[in-house]
Amino acid sequence: MYEKTATPSGEEPFRRKKTTKWNQTISFKINLSILTVLVPSLIILVLIACFATAGTISDLNNRLLDAQTDYAVASVDDFFRGKIAVAGTFEENSTLQNYFEAVSSPQDIRTYDNMDAVLKELSDALGLMQNEKVLQVWAADSDTDTYLLSDGSTVAANLDGNEWYHRLLTTKDIVISDPFLDPATGEIIVSIVNPVFSESGSEIAGLTGLDVYLSSLGQVISSIKVGEHGYLELISNNSDYIYSDDPSASGRNVSELDIPQEYKDKVQSNYNGVLNFSYSGIRYTSMFRNSATTGWLAVATLPISEVNATRNRLLTILGVLSLIILAGLTTVIVFIVHRTMKPLAGISRSMEDFSQGNLGVDIPLGRTDDEIGRMAGSIRSSVAALKDMIHNVTRVLEEISRGNLKLSVDGNYLGDFSFIGMPWSRL
Repeated sequence: MYEKTATPSGEEPFRRKKTTKWNQTISFKINLSILTVLVPSLIILVLIACFATAGTISDLNNRLLDAQTDYAVASVDDFFRGKIAVAGTFEENSTLQNYFEAVSSPQDIRTYDNMDAVLKELSDALGLMQNEKVLQVWAADSDTDTYLLSDGSTVAANLDGNEWYHRLLTTKDIVISDPFLDPATGEIIVSIVNPVFSESGSEIAGLTGLDVYLSSLGQVISSIKVGEHGYLELISNNSDYIYSDDPSASGRNVSELDIPQEYKDKVQSNYNGVLNFSYSGIRYTSMFRNSATTGWLAVATLPISEVNATRNRLLTILGVLSLIILAGLTTVIVFIVHRTMKPLAGISRSMEDFSQGNLGVDIPLGRTDDEIGRMAGSIRSSVAALKDMIHNVTRVLEEISRGNLKLSVDGNYLGDFSFIGMPWSRL
């Protein structure tokens, strides 16, 4: 910008104002060029790091949920493993083989000669499992269709009406029944049933079973914590809830509950894997796993907000740290560029003063080992030479004004400045 100044002759030449907008400075342009490249690059780098971190944490959360579900399944398997081992000892028991071969009706049970030996086998097994929540040990066969209990009492069996009986006839292996209510105790129990084969080993002569309380299994499952607000459920092959943190769900079928249909479908299809669903406006993620010994389904469920909580906290920390680093880096860059370009600004102001006739300007040298320092030195030398020429011309003109034409020319007029010195030398 320019402003008018008055002169003795009345003319109004233009003079440059000593003002420069901040966004027109070289420092600003350099900072803008650097930050235009640097800031987007850092933002992209931070975003990539955040996405990678978020993916890793989500994967770890899924693994944790998977591990808790596997632990629940392992707890179920461990609960039945010892009991299955005891039940398996009856598979080729000669005492029971003789018993099943001898009886063919409920009346034969009462008159069987070697009943004491049979009851001893059953009561010994019950005594061996006294700390394992075993309610009863029994023997039964299809001919008598009667349970013989370890205390010698008998109960009508109706074996053909039990799903597990047909499963055992098909697999010819140990089966675990779905939970049922024991009318005598009011407790939920399951039966671990093992076939007893005939002496030839080709046919099933009868069955032995252990009736087991499930209350202790519920205590084991309840000790497994799924996050802070998650829960664990155990569901039978018939989709009945064996254990749930919700007391109203225990013992009920999944189809009776007011839960999303997609959750019911996964349970009824014996699904193994992950399911995300919404319930009462809250998003959940569930992990489904089957028990190897029972086929029951263990389901660990956790609110997605809790799953993502750790990830969100870490992303927040990364975001804040990134902003701090970016702000600090920007400040350092601006400071360094400003410090580097500061001598050039001083040179610019001094030259503006010199252009306005101020011959007493002092050009700051700054650092002499870089381009700005060398430029300052060159300009300082040029200004000094111009001052000498102006002083010499002033002296010559003063002498001429006094009528003195015998003058000597001082100073070196080099290059294009020689045209100034040549006329004086001819006087």
